[in-house]
Amino acid sequence: MDTTLGMGLVDQIYGAAAGELEWSAVLEGIRTVTDSRLVSLLSVSSDNVPAAFTAAGDSAGWAQDCLTAYGSRFVDVDPCSHALMGWTEGRWFRDDLHLSRFTRERGVFHQEFLKPFGMGGWSGVFVEKGPSGGTFLAMFGQPDNPAASLPNTLKEELVAHLGRARRLEARLANAETRQGLSERAMHALDQPLLVIDSQRTLLFANEAGARLLSQQSREIRFVHGRLATPHPMDDATWRAACRAGRLRFGRDLQADLTPMPQTAKSSLEWREPVTLVCLPKPRSSRSSAQSHLIDVCKLSEGEAAVCLMLAIEGLSIADCAEKRAVSLHTIKTQLRSIFAKTGMRRQQDLVRYAVSYTHLTLPTTPYV
Repeated sequence: MDTTLGMGLVDQIYGAAAGELEWSAVLEGIRTVTDSRLVSLLSVSSDNVPAAFTAAGDSAGWAQDCLTAYGSRFVDVDPCSHALMGWTEGRWFRDDLHLSRFTRERGVFHQEFLKPFGMGGWSGVFVEKGPSGGTFLAMFGQPDNPAASLPNTLKEELVAHLGRARRLEARLANAETRQGLSERAMHALDQPLLVIDSQRTLLFANEAGARLLSQQSREIRFVHGRLATPHPMDDATWRAACRAGRLRFGRDLQADLTPMPQTAKSSLEWREPVTLVCLPKPRSSRSSAQSHLIDVCKLSEGEAAVCLMLAIEGLSIADCAEKRAVSLHTIKTQLRSIFAKTGMRRQQDLVRYAVSYTHLTLPTTPYV
């Protein structure tokens, strides 16, 4: 088993996000890397009902038979629907660790679905998850084999790249186009985007990115045509940042780095590998961020205020109670309601969720 995805497979992942490749081709690559019998991407609803998105197996026909059988006969007896309730993004699931021995040895799902189709133990992870649902990667092992114990590096890369690619795919879909990473699609996004080559030279900026650069920020700028950061950066540092998928420009500014497939259909011609730099949107005002939480997450005005106190100011729940002049019991009641509406279980996950959806900076102070 390989310990990393390899740049070829990473390139395919973002090619699928751009609409250039089928996701089944990506899953076939993951199947090879992880020595799995079947690999599937599942679209999971907010109430944890899975629906097969696509899959790759020993053959396309066999993989489709698996999906058809699962959707028609076994989705209702899948024990993981219950086991994964409240499961957070990035946390790995293994049937031998998180399901009982009785369920695995006597349950309908394992004995009438996995075993007849020649699949062993399985593992999986939410590569991205939000209040409306998420995308779950499932990998089924060879017959009579337990779920594979993947190297940590490989697990981290799968979550980072697949999650980022699925979010990018959603952004492009919202931009009213699936014609790859076209100039029109990129300009339509309100997310600041830059395209940079291996020499860190700026090749393209969408309208939001150009506005950000025009502000002459001290944190992100170009010197002699090359991307510069507050801290010295050489080519090796840039390559390491691209592999990690993120680059910090300053204490409050971090960008996602996405390798762009050379084969992606685009009205922008790039003759060498390039990197898409996704920068945070300009900070929302507190009022607009609060409106966002109320409109999208259906929080009450008081719940949204508490959520922002946790996310923006890094206050403890006791501090929130004091600042709002209410009892600690009231804040805890509001927090339980926030958890129920957002599908979060932990306060740290809630803060990260609020930050990602309001484009604010993650607080560095404790939340409790």
